[in-house]
Amino acid sequence: MLNLLAKVALVLCFLGIQQATAQDIEIGTGLLCDTAQQVERYVVLTDQNPATALTAVNVEAKKENACAPGSVAYRRGRTVKTLTTKHGTYDIVEITVIAGVSQAGMMAITPTVQYTLFPAKGEAI
Repeated sequence: MLNLLAKVALVLCFLGIQQATAQDIEIGTGLLCDTAQQVERYVVLTDQNPATALTAVNVEAKKENACAPGSVAYRRGRTVKTLTTKHGTYDIVEITVIAGVSQAGMMAITPTVQYTLFPAKGEAI
């Protein structure tokens, strides 16, 4: 894990992000959407029909990858909204993606704001 944090710190140096530290960076895999509204729509549709939720959000957005699963290095931002569903309570959170993560390694990208879903505080994963 320390090696991975060192790589993230190195990526940050190349991007010129001076205020971020390795402790600010998280790495995870999950749903990434262009807007908070798309995340919320995905949650609503998942409760109705999980098999088609992602496709439906992308069709509505008229963009095939408006929402997509991904593995990324990111900085967590503000909580936009909290949703309660039959599966639990979740926060829609703004994140700034700084790198894509794959089996081949980490690839720095231009920092990009995306939105994702986290279990709300106190909720089990």
